[in-house]
Formats: sequence, C-alpha cells, structure tokens
Amino acid sequence: MDSIVANGFAIILLWLIYYAISKYSKPLPLPSLKTLPIWAIVSILLETFAFIATVYLLLNSNFSFQPFSFCGYTISLLSIVSYIMPLLWLSSIGIVFIVAKNSWVRKNPKYGRLILPEKFKSQHIECVSIQSVDGIVNGRGTCFSCTKGYLIAKGKHKIELECFEYNIFKKSFAHNTLYSKTITIDVVPGVCYTIEALLDKKNFSVSRSLEGSK
Repeated sequence: MDSIVANGFAIILLWLIYYAISKYSKPLPLPSLKTLPIWAIVSILLETFAFIATVYLLLNSNFSFQPFSFCGYTISLLSIVSYIMPLLWLSSIGIVFIVAKNSWVRKNPKYGRLILPEKFKSQHIECVSIQSVDGIVNGRGTCFSCTKGYLIAKGKHKIELECFEYNIFKKSFAHNTLYSKTITIDVVPGVCYTIEALLDKKNFSVSRSLEGSK
C-alpha cells in the first residue's frame, strides 16, 4: 500500500515539474529521430534490441548472480537491471546523436537554427513541426534535430510546417492537425529563427536573433 501511494505521489510530482518547465522555461525539446541518417537509426535499433535481449537474459538466466561491493556500494542483479542497463542504453543513444550531429556539422559548417517552441495550454500542448524542407520529407540531410531546435544549412529553403495540438492525458499519440503552410526562409549562418503559430490567421510568424542571444 505504501509503495502505491509513493508511486502515485511520484507521478503527480513529475507532472507538476513537467507543467512548470513547459509553462515557465524556454523550450528544450528532445531530439527527433526523423532527421537522423539511416546508419544512426539502424544503430539505435540494434542498441535497443541488445538492451532488451540482455535484460531478458539476466532476468531469465539460471546462473546465480552474487552481489559484490564497489567503492562501498553493494551492486545486485536488480540494481544492474533497474539502473545500470537503462543508463548504458540511454548513453549509447546519446553517443549516436552526438556522432551524427558532428558528422552533419562537418558537411554543413555554415548553418542557422530553427526554434519551434511548444505552448502549454491546460490539457493541450500546441506544437509546430517540420513536414519537409525543399521537398525532402522531414528535411533529412538539410536540417538536423537537436536539443535546441533544428540546425539548418545556409541558403534559401522552402519549409512545409504543420501546427497541431495533442492532449497530454490521452494514452494514444494521435494529434489534431490545425493547419499547415509552406514558408520560405533565407537562412543566414549564426542566426536563430523562432517560428510560432498564429492560430487566428492560420499562419506562422518568424523572428530572428543571433545565435549567442538564445
């Protein structure tokens, strides 16, 4: 009973933290897999398969795993499965993103940045997403998703944008598309372009700022 109450309290606390971050802090979305090169996606899939297979073998193996001490801490099989393995898995995915980003920057040394902020509204989150860049779905190769928006190669680009919203309390990942529109941006290296939805006009506003000011 105590564990159920503790888990419930933890869920409520996490939701309050998420609400505060979404409402009062600058947007810092997680990187998207959509702009990763094929080799990076395959690497993440293989790492995920290896993670699941290793956890399964550890939990279903017949050998006796004896806990051992390391720097004063006792490490058990439960600790490995619950903490160490997920941490290694997430770290390996992070390394793939870092290598892919460095590879993209080497190919596109002069680039700008697109910022697509999310707006938290009660039970809904209003978002802007990139559908294509210069006719390329998700803009793969031309742009790269990172923790602070999208890196995009310099030059003039036609960007198809979509404004949508989704309910954070629904179990499904379905979202409600509000409208879409194609805009043209002449990207200057070192400049951030913040794209926000104008629901009343079914359009998008683009504001510019220097990279260092973000």
